[in-house]
Amino acid sequence: MRLQILIDNKSKSGIYRWVNKVNGKSNVGSAVDITNRLHYYYNTKRLMKEKIPVYTGILKYGYSNFSTRVLEFCDRSILIEREQYYMDLFSPEYNINPTAGSRLGAKHTEESREKLSIAKKGENHPNFGKSQSDHSQTKLSEAKMGEKNNFFGKTHTEESRKKISEAKKNIYDSTPKGGRSQPLASNVERKNECRARVRGITRPHNYVIWSIIIYFYFI
Repeated sequence: MRLQILIDNKSKSGIYRWVNKVNGKSNVGSAVDITNRLHYYYNTKRLMKEKIPVYTGILKYGYSNFSTRVLEFCDRSILIEREQYYMDLFSPEYNINPTAGSRLGAKHTEESREKLSIAKKGENHPNFGKSQSDHSQTKLSEAKMGEKNNFFGKTHTEESRKKISEAKKNIYDSTPKGGRSQPLASNVERKNECRARVRGITRPHNYVIWSIIIYFYFI
């Protein structure tokens, strides 16, 4: 029975449910690959590493006292949505949180992160098609000022100051007009040009810090 479930659901995404035959308690979950997810459930050593109600229940009552059923196959882009539907329908006692995708601060597995990422892509993202207002941009700027700034209280090394200086120098259009170099038309173009220069002189792990510096220089 267990082997057949694993074979039938290989590489399929959907919603599943575990039910305790002794006390009637259940757990609802979703998976990008149901077979891979069930493999985790069938590994008692892994279950013992996490104190999650359904894992504890399986270890206490044994697999013979649990039934497993796939409720629905669905596209991975709506996994969280469909999981929430069945959680609302069954009110599963073993689920830690009534909200799909939430584990009350527990670390997400690679699969969980993928599901959450897919669920918020494109039109599913809350800011899809929207642009930030001046008010929002001001709020974001204020949120990075003073002690809230990651660089607050820190100083640049001589090498860093030299690189910043070089990045800000002579930000001109590469196509001279009338024999003279022309300043870039806008702050946006100046920012992009400066970022390009910084990207060329800094290592990848320093790029975020340099981006913040450039942001505050041009606002």
